[in-house]
Amino acid sequence: MTDYLVLLARMPWYLSITWIGWIVLGLFLLLHTSSVLQAPFVPPQIQKLGYAYDADSLFRAVRAQDVKAVETFLAAGMSPNLQGGDGMSLLAQASARGNVEIVNLLIERGADVKLSGATAFSSAAQTGSEAVLKLLLTHFTPTTLQASAALWKAAQRGHAAAVGLLLKSGADPDYVPMDGNLFTPLMTAAGNGDLTTVQVLLEGGADINKDRLYAGDKEPRNQTACYWAMQGLGGGRFMPEQVEAGRRVCEYLKQRGAKNCSC
Repeated sequence: MTDYLVLLARMPWYLSITWIGWIVLGLFLLLHTSSVLQAPFVPPQIQKLGYAYDADSLFRAVRAQDVKAVETFLAAGMSPNLQGGDGMSLLAQASARGNVEIVNLLIERGADVKLSGATAFSSAAQTGSEAVLKLLLTHFTPTTLQASAALWKAAQRGHAAAVGLLLKSGADPDYVPMDGNLFTPLMTAAGNGDLTTVQVLLEGGADINKDRLYAGDKEPRNQTACYWAMQGLGGGRFMPEQVEAGRRVCEYLKQRGAKNCSC
């Protein structure tokens, strides 16, 4: 190295500048090539859409219901079976948004419905997407417990059409969640003043006189759907329209043969 420096020092100044220029250019090219090699690869078609090529970006596209972006990610080789940090799969995220086009696209590209079908099914029921539920049911057969838990969520949110579909898929109309609240879907719908869902549940075989009993109760509480129709959930009824909705449900239950029904 010292010999090269001595040789460089003895060169005419104009040749020395040329050698230094070549050295600087070589160092620049070396550093630039290294940075290019280290930069993450982004397929051009993904770059055009303004996304990075990573799992977070694909989840962002699903949440934004960007069908074109999701299709482009999958075509570029991204897995349809990715799991997010919250444990939700791409299929469950799409189902939670009721986007049947993305759900269908993920299934076509190899999403494992057996692996994440239960979560996706529950998410679709909570959203009330009848189309997504129907699609999932063509690829996934829920257990009675899974269908019943999904039914409860759909009834709680007033998704009557989804409730009817879930009853046909084998859900228990009198299912009580394991969280200890002891409300059946019918009690929940009645407490929300949701007459349409109440009608669907009764047509599906819900017990109109089922009581909300706790472990150890020896006497009836008479906290049936009719009671909750007038009482209301979440601290009672205060707005006139809530009171009227509860009264209509109560009258309907009474006509259908509910006992101890004071409207």
